[in-house]
Amino acid sequence: MVRLQSLSTSLIKISLLILSIFLPFSISGISISVSLLFLGYVILCVGNRKIVLPADIGIRRVVYLMLIFILIMTISLIFSVDKISAVKRTVTVAGYFLVFINLLVCEDKNFVKKCLEILIFFCILHSVYAIIQFYTGIDIVNKGYQKYSRVIGIVGHFNSLAGILGLIFVVVASFFYLVKEKRFLNLVKSAVLLYAIILTFTRGIWLGILAAFLIIGVFLNRKFAFFVLLFLIVIFLIPQTKKRVFSTFKPGDQIARIYFLKETPKLILNRLVLGYGPDSFRKVFYEHYPEFFEKGHFHPHNMYLHILFELGVLGFMSFLLLFYEILRQLSKAYNNLSQTYTKALVLGSIGSVIVFLVYGLVDEPFRAHFAPYCLFFLLGVSFRFIEDNYGSDVQK
Repeated sequence: MVRLQSLSTSLIKISLLILSIFLPFSISGISISVSLLFLGYVILCVGNRKIVLPADIGIRRVVYLMLIFILIMTISLIFSVDKISAVKRTVTVAGYFLVFINLLVCEDKNFVKKCLEILIFFCILHSVYAIIQFYTGIDIVNKGYQKYSRVIGIVGHFNSLAGILGLIFVVVASFFYLVKEKRFLNLVKSAVLLYAIILTFTRGIWLGILAAFLIIGVFLNRKFAFFVLLFLIVIFLIPQTKKRVFSTFKPGDQIARIYFLKETPKLILNRLVLGYGPDSFRKVFYEHYPEFFEKGHFHPHNMYLHILFELGVLGFMSFLLLFYEILRQLSKAYNNLSQTYTKALVLGSIGSVIVFLVYGLVDEPFRAHFAPYCLFFLLGVSFRFIEDNYGSDVQK
């Protein structure tokens, strides 16, 4: 049993290291690391002769809600029009939560911190590449990128890149604001990330960041509201970004999204309880609306509508309860913690959750590969530090 525990610990740490390196730019790297994490976690449970979960009651509540969500997804597989694709989708979502759980059960807190630092480092490198890409047209993934257009980075899509960098940016900005150590370095990191985010021209992420700063400023740290003004100044001082914002209100710019918002609820009412099953939107929607002029959409450009469509009211409610509990536990911890690093990390993670949820109003980040893995990585690190630095009394 000792050998099994040693093997599981090593495998989990190696897997988390691989994930922290490849998460910002490689689906293959993510898939390999998550598969190894699953193996490591199974060995850990076998070695301990039980399902290994965090001791803290509040964090366990989050894990239980994750399991309920996966259970509802699994039941909804019955209704899916493409069972193979639906199973793959369910496994992917389970992978988000698996990353979270493995970070919690990793005993080496300093290693977890190093993994976060590595993730941030590679996000900065990705940002630098994206900035260079904008001015030179470099495109090592051969996606047909043209310079001075929306940067796609190594991930090959502007929204995927914006999702990763937007979540990380709020965390780094929190470190800059609250942690005196390496403040100038965190300022530089924040500036690089922000510049790359701007060059993606992804309005949903801009809106998410703005909402995160505003909500944090109102409810948790008033001085954080300064970032709202700074962010708005940056956006409106640059002619291209100002033009991008105003284009939102042009007639015809949002025809497809408005059509989805109008027609998708009609389909949802036909399968209200458990939905149409995972990864079923494109086939079902275009069977009902073959005349729709934009083909090939996998989602209705709204995360909440998409979850309602695929998993019904049960899945939708479990999703909302999960994120409510995550925010509740993080907010409670932030108000009680005294350790500066952990406080900054928790505040940044709260901001990342807000960015993700607000972005979900205009797109579907939960279906994307990179953003949710990044989010649950950040949450796993945060809850790991909460449990270690403050104890379970905060969560009760």
